[in-house]
Amino acid sequence: MRTFDTSCEMPEGVPMVQAYWSASLPASRAELESLIKSGKVTFGQPVPENDGRHYVDEPHSLMLRLGGRVRAYNGKILRYGANNDDCFDEMNIDDLQYLAPNRFYIAHTEEVVEMPPDYAGVLRRLPADFGYGYIDPNSVLVIPGSSHPIVLEMQFPQGRTVRRGSPICRMDLHQLDQDPERKYSGRYQNQRGPQTSLSHLDRHFPGKASK
Repeated sequence: MRTFDTSCEMPEGVPMVQAYWSASLPASRAELESLIKSGKVTFGQPVPENDGRHYVDEPHSLMLRLGGRVRAYNGKILRYGANNDDCFDEMNIDDLQYLAPNRFYIAHTEEVVEMPPDYAGVLRRLPADFGYGYIDPNSVLVIPGSSHPIVLEMQFPQGRTVRRGSPICRMDLHQLDQDPERKYSGRYQNQRGPQTSLSHLDRHFPGKASK
């Protein structure tokens, strides 16, 4: 369990992970060969890491940049199932700002990602040249129908100076075979800025009464 040097209160017995089971069977050799011939499955060279261009290699991978605000953890106890906004102090980073070593920050991308119904996005780290440390998205997968900035968790063991517009991550785009039956319409839709967890609003949260 990684807490990024934050103080967290976690009651015993709370759910920690979830697993999804697929009813589909693995593709047979004949099915796989058919997919390859149809072009739905391809094999090629690995995409090179982002070198600072806006697009990487083809417009299938997009570099995202840091938005104008971050939230810095202030030492208060993060509580499971609670609104933890008061555990963070907000900073404006339109101008150059120094992020202290080993301090935990929540950031957002300058871009609002609006994912069309026939695409999904996978977020990836940039190479070390863009800053040594931890830059992790709250969710690696950006599913069809999403419309919001990407929220990122950051910690730099050696500290780092940042400003609005700095490269922060990349998003690989993957075209789907068909539109999904359900598009994203969750509680983070249309969020803005460095949004903290909204799990306390979940009606299915342990201890919450269902309506």
